[in-house]
Amino acid sequence: CKNILGSGTHSNSLSLFMIIMGIFCPMAFFNAGFVFSIAATVVIRTLSQLLYRKGPLIRFFGIYTIFTVGLAPFSLYLFGRISIYSFAASLIFMPLLLFILVLSPLFILCLAFNITFPIVWIIEKYIMVILHIPILIDALPFSFLTLSKPDFIDICAFYFGVAAFYYSFKKPGI
Repeated sequence: CKNILGSGTHSNSLSLFMIIMGIFCPMAFFNAGFVFSIAATVVIRTLSQLLYRKGPLIRFFGIYTIFTVGLAPFSLYLFGRISIYSFAASLIFMPLLLFILVLSPLFILCLAFNITFPIVWIIEKYIMVILHIPILIDALPFSFLTLSKPDFIDICAFYFGVAAFYYSFKKPGI
């Protein structure tokens, strides 16, 4: 059974996660980070099907473009502004965070043998670099665009327009 999120398994997993979060922490639905993570998952999962048969470089930049455009209404609604450099920032941040995920098994292995100093020193310096990137981006001129806060109808119209755009390019049988 295919739906807007693709296969039923992915949408069921996301729905189950939201139900569990609603049971244990209902205030999470009002947390900007939670809203962004759910919206990012839905947007990327839905629109990445357009990039299914493209080359790896086109898929790489396409996912970041989808991510940036898809989350713009939430950013505007929650913060009252849109970051001009969010596309470039996500191109920098995602590979850096991937490096931490790659280092984590090495860190756990070092903990098992009680050799934590070198890896902790590397991770500490690395995290300090990552934490300074948003400060540097915020210091750039014209780092954000302030617009009036959209209401619910504007956000719905945006996503219906994105859905219409998506379905206009979707080939039958995909």
